[in-house]
Amino acid sequence: MTIRRLLAGAALAACPLLASAAETTEPLLVTPNRNPFTADETLASVSVITREDIERRQPQDLPDLLAELPGVHIARNGGRGQSTSLFLRGTNSDQTLVLIDGVRVASATAGSAALESIPLARIERIEVVRGPRSTLYGADAVGGVVQIFTRANDTHVTLGAGSRDSRSLSAGIGREFENGRLSLSAGGFSTDGFDVQEAAGSDTDDDGYEERNVSLRGEYAPSSRLTLRGSLLRNDSEVEFDASPTLGGPDETENVNQALSVAADYRVTDRWDMTLALGRARDDSDSRAADGDRFTTDRDQASLQTTARYRDVITTFGVDWYRDEVTSNLDFEESRRDNLGVFAQQQWFLGRWDLQAGLRHDDNEAFGETTTGSAAVGYAFTESVRGFVSAGSAFRAPTFNDLYYPNVGFFSGNPDLDPERSRSAEAGLEGEAGGFGWGLAAFHTEVDDLIQYDSTTFRNENVSEARIRGAELTLEFARPAWRAEAALTLQDPENRDTGERLNRRPQRLASLRVERDLGPWALDADLRYVGPRPDGDERLGGYAVAGFGAGYRFAPDWRLRLSVDNAFDREYQSVAGFETAGRTGFVTLTWEPAAQ
Repeated sequence: MTIRRLLAGAALAACPLLASAAETTEPLLVTPNRNPFTADETLASVSVITREDIERRQPQDLPDLLAELPGVHIARNGGRGQSTSLFLRGTNSDQTLVLIDGVRVASATAGSAALESIPLARIERIEVVRGPRSTLYGADAVGGVVQIFTRANDTHVTLGAGSRDSRSLSAGIGREFENGRLSLSAGGFSTDGFDVQEAAGSDTDDDGYEERNVSLRGEYAPSSRLTLRGSLLRNDSEVEFDASPTLGGPDETENVNQALSVAADYRVTDRWDMTLALGRARDDSDSRAADGDRFTTDRDQASLQTTARYRDVITTFGVDWYRDEVTSNLDFEESRRDNLGVFAQQQWFLGRWDLQAGLRHDDNEAFGETTTGSAAVGYAFTESVRGFVSAGSAFRAPTFNDLYYPNVGFFSGNPDLDPERSRSAEAGLEGEAGGFGWGLAAFHTEVDDLIQYDSTTFRNENVSEARIRGAELTLEFARPAWRAEAALTLQDPENRDTGERLNRRPQRLASLRVERDLGPWALDADLRYVGPRPDGDERLGGYAVAGFGAGYRFAPDWRLRLSVDNAFDREYQSVAGFETAGRTGFVTLTWEPAAQ
C-alpha cells in the first residue's frame, strides 16, 4: 500500500462523513493500531464482523456470534442473559479489553464486560484483535481487544418470535443532512428461558430474561478539517437464575450497562491529525432481594491522540486518562482510583517491509506504575502472500474485589497485589487468490503474577504462572453464489505451578460455516466444536452443535429469516452445573429501505 493511499484512508477516518463518497478496495480497521489501516497492514491477527454478517447469520446474541471466531471460547451459565465469559487465545475472561465506540466497558469489581447485555441489534461492526495490545490501550488487553461500533443511519423495523416464548422488537430511524447524520434506534427482547440448573435442591422454574435498549449516534462536520461525533448505547435488563440451594439469596438481578462517547477529529494539516475523545461507562448490577448486593462501576475517561505522517513514516502519540468509581452496599476500603497512561507508536512502510514499535507507561494510584512495549515486522512475499512476526508485553489491573473486598471471614481483598503481567510472541502468514483466502498464526504467551485465591491467607495473592501456546488456521472461500468460512484453534493453556490445564480452557476449537445464495433465497449451515476441558473438580466433555438458516427477500425492502440453533438438540454443558439451550428456532421479519 502506498503512503498516498494511507493518507487518504487516514483522512477518511478523521472525516467519516466523506467515506461514502470515496472508493476503497479494502476495509479500514482502527482498533489494532488506533489509526486506520487495512487488515494486512495491522501486523496482527484480526477478525472483522460487519452488519451484513450479522444480518446473514442472525445469531442469538453477541457471545453466540463471537464464538464462531478463531481463538474464542465462550462459557455461559445457562441461556440468554446469564453470566458469560470470553476466553481469547486461552487467556482469562478478564484479560480481554472490551470497547464500545472507543469507551472502556467493564465492571471494576468483577473485572470483565457484560457481553451478554450488549444488544446485537445496535451493532454496526465488531473488530477483534487477538494478541496483546496494552502498548496502545493499557490495562486488561492481555489476550486482545474486542471493539464494538454502534449503528449509524439504520432506518429499519424488525419483529421476531421463537422458542420458549421469545420475542424481539427493534426499530430505528436515520437521517443524513448537510455535513452530518443522526440515528436513533431502540428495541427489546424477552424470553421465558429454561431451568439453567437442574441439580437437586435448585429452583425448578424457568429462568427468563428481558432487556430494553436504546442507541443514539450522530456526526457533524462544520468544516473540511473538523468532525464532531457522539454516541450513546444503553441496555436495561432483568435476568432470573437459580438461588443457591444451600445459601439461598436472590434469584433475579437487574442490570444497567451504558456507554457514552463524544469526540472531535481535527486535521491540523494534510499530514497531521488530532483526536480528542471523552467517554463515560456504567456497569450496574443489583440483586433483587433484601440480602442481595449491588455493585456499580462508573468510569470517566478522556484521551488525546495525535498522528503525524512524513513520507513513509507515521508517528502516533497519545495520553489516556480514566477514573473508576465503585458504589456498593458493601463497605470497600477504597472506592475510586485514577489511571494516567502515555503512549507512542512508530510505523514504517518501506516497500515490501512494514515495521512497528510502541511503548506505553501507565501510572495507577492503586497499584503503581507499569511499562509495556511491542514490536512487529511484516513482509510481503508476493502481492497476495504476506507474513509478520510480533512481540509485546501486557498487564491486567487488579479489580476492586481483588484489592479491597471487605473481610467476610473466608475472603478479603489484598491491597498489596501487583498487576498480572504477560509476554507474548506471534508469527503469522496469510494469502489469497481466486476468491480463496487462508491464514496461519502461531502464538506463545507467558503470564506472571496471576492473581488467585490462597486458602491459607483467605485472600487473593500473586501466586501463579501460566503458559499458553497455540496455533490458528483460518480459511475463507467466496464466489458470487457461495461463501464458506472455517477456523481451527489448537492451544495448550497450562498452569505452570501445577502442570494442569487452565480452568475452562479447551485445547481444540473449530467452526465451519457455509452459505448459498439462490436469488431471493439465502441458505446457510454452521457447525461449532469445543473440545474437553476442566471446570473446577469436573471435566466437561467436548461437544459439537449445528445450526441452519434460511432467508427470503420477498420485496426490495422486506426480508424474512428463519434460524435454528442446536438443530440436533445436543445436550452439553458450557459451565459445570449449568444447562444449555436445546433446539431453538427463531423467525424475524425486517423492513429496511433498500436504498439506505
